[in-house]
Amino acid sequence: MAELESGVDRWMKHYNHWRPHQALGNETPGVKYRPKKPLKTTKKEVLEMAA
Repeated sequence: MAELESGVDRWMKHYNHWRPHQALGNETPGVKYRPKKPLKTTKKEVLEMAA
């Protein structure tokens, strides 16, 4: 099972960070959908989401 998980992790990293996608203007999903600035979540919001 660990070998399968390792293989899937490698494939996902390649797919999202190394393989350009024509539908995304030849960018990778990791670049295209990376947040422009860090997301800021307050402790209160985190606790509300967990409830």
